[in-house]
Amino acid sequence: MKLHATSAKAGPDNVADTFGRILQARAAERPHRKAFVFLDSQGGVADELTFAELDRRARRIAEELLVSGLRDQRVLLMYPPGLDFITALFGCFYSGAVAVPLPYLTGKRAVERINAICRNADPAGVLTLDRIRKDPEVQTAFLGQSDEIVWIHSDALVAKPQFLPAPMPDAGDLAMLQYTSGSTSAPKGVMLSHANLVANSAMISEAFEHDETLRGVGWLPLFHDMGLVGHVLQPVYVGGLSVLMSPLSFLQRPARWLQAISKWKATTSGAPTHGFQVCLKAIRDEQLQDLDLSSWKLAYCGSEKIHGDVLEQFSNRFEPYGFDRRSLYPCYGLAEATLLVTGNRRGSGIRRAVPDPATEASTPQHPAVSCGSTWGNASVVIADPHSRIRHADGRIGEIWIQGRQVGNGYWRQAAASGETFQIRLADGSGPYLRTGDLGFIRNGELFIVGRIKDTIVIRGLKHAAEDIEITVARSHHSFAGLASAAFGIEAGDQEHAVVVQEVDRKVAQCDDQDEAIASAFECITRQHGLRLLDLVLVRVGALPRTSSGKVQRARARAIYSEGGFKRLNQPSPSCSINSQGSAIRSGTWS
Repeated sequence: MKLHATSAKAGPDNVADTFGRILQARAAERPHRKAFVFLDSQGGVADELTFAELDRRARRIAEELLVSGLRDQRVLLMYPPGLDFITALFGCFYSGAVAVPLPYLTGKRAVERINAICRNADPAGVLTLDRIRKDPEVQTAFLGQSDEIVWIHSDALVAKPQFLPAPMPDAGDLAMLQYTSGSTSAPKGVMLSHANLVANSAMISEAFEHDETLRGVGWLPLFHDMGLVGHVLQPVYVGGLSVLMSPLSFLQRPARWLQAISKWKATTSGAPTHGFQVCLKAIRDEQLQDLDLSSWKLAYCGSEKIHGDVLEQFSNRFEPYGFDRRSLYPCYGLAEATLLVTGNRRGSGIRRAVPDPATEASTPQHPAVSCGSTWGNASVVIADPHSRIRHADGRIGEIWIQGRQVGNGYWRQAAASGETFQIRLADGSGPYLRTGDLGFIRNGELFIVGRIKDTIVIRGLKHAAEDIEITVARSHHSFAGLASAAFGIEAGDQEHAVVVQEVDRKVAQCDDQDEAIASAFECITRQHGLRLLDLVLVRVGALPRTSSGKVQRARARAIYSEGGFKRLNQPSPSCSINSQGSAIRSGTWS
């Protein structure tokens, strides 16, 4: 079935066709209006920009990029959390340089990801701060890279009179490479044009009902699609305000997020499911004094499969502080489509459904949450990934997308681009972007089930990894609110399910550990009709994650197979352990 919603309005009136021109217009219309605020770890203002100041700084950076011969060249943006990233991004938009946001990470993960992106992007320049350039880890990350890379320290540029590049980039020109998080594979650089960025910003403005009164609060990393498009581009698109904080500030003290929403009277803010879950687990009642969440009219939740129970619990916990459960806004998106694909009607809250059991060999145990319908000119179909036949309403299949917000393929990966961005239905219609995500449509709304690569097939029945993870999380209080990874592994002559579950160290040492494990095994058998081969307890933070915090199940499977997890519990009696410490099938399952 095809999913499409028609709309009457597509964003602010007289909006320009590139973000360079949009910022230019905002600076002329409202030069002294505050555009961005960055908060320090105590919630105070560490930095701020008006539209005129952003325009001035972006022009100076653009001039340096042009003088350095970087127009149409890939330029890495390597910045710590803060507003310097934003001025560098718009400097690229003004100059025609192709922005390549890099994650701000530390340690081995940073070196590995920077190396992977550099090998693919082949950058000609780097925009960063002087102190970042001198960081030993940064120097290690660029060892072996081209000596011809131009380094520009944006904080060291001397102010000059106003300068505006001419001509500015056109709508169809390449604006940036948005690298995917790499949750199921190595990161790929999605080619996004200026037109893609504007089209998706128009969709978000329409779906979220944003205008110049927008007051957003965000802690998501700005190099990631949700933080960049939602909290950098969207406020400039509509002429609103964006209040930002470091992801680390949120993780160290989650109450800071809600306190910032209260203090700044935010109208829009959101996070993946785990952000809401962290608030439930880590915020104490005494941290909520004088909290007022009544201004929060749109609380979006996306970036991963949405857990309705977590959002319901969040509503119950924070309703006494003015939170309106109708403001919850489940949505669906991915980097290949710039960001947003579908979203609910504002104020509609949470709705859940299951697929048609008559058409599915194995129906998900936990109802999926509606992620709404498409906006603008976008459309979605559900298709069989093998036969490429469009599925009927209520049947699970792969989600395929069309629309102006869909990117132009992966940078320097022609084969992967063709397989992902140029797929056609059996009847020849298309092309579509195939997402790798599984879902179904019910009453014109999209419901997400999981990812194709995360499907576990046992005795011919398909089980979504997230379904199994949810069951384990609910099976015992020791597992509630903590990350896990479920995956299939070949053991003997068939596939079996394994779960790696993070726990607090005190849980691993407490007397009811055996009770918790037994409860998990029992619940999986009862609800899914299968028996776990192994349940591995590991410390919090042991599971591999992407730069945006998603658990990487494929990497977890590889680490498990190699015996790389330091387990905090003994193996299940029903399996034996190989020389690396992972499970091997023992006996026949009944």
